Amino acid sequence: MTAADVPDVLDIQEPGAVLGLADVFPQDAYPFPRDVVAQRWRQEIATPGVDCYVVVLDGTVEGFAAIRDDSSSTSGPPSSTGAQGSPRPRTMPCST
Repeated sequence: MTAADVPDVLDIQEPGAVLGLADVFPQDAYPFPRDVVAQRWRQEIATPGVDCYVVVLDGTVEGFAAIRDDSSSTSGPPSSTGAQGSPRPRTMPCST
């Protein structure tokens, strides 16, 4: 994952977060903090020891994951693409 992927990752992450946390954080009172979450992703990408990945299918980001110390710290399911094609992860870890 690179910083350029963050908007696409948020497009996947936001709907799930909004739906999954609707009872706790109603959107009229607590809208999804897109700018804050984007900044967190950029920090994760820049953090040594954290590997951030996107799953790309036909040139479109369909899923994401961040791995810290051999354990998943953040992940998102693929968007509703059905079973068409095979997702291909970009194998570009964010740590240098």
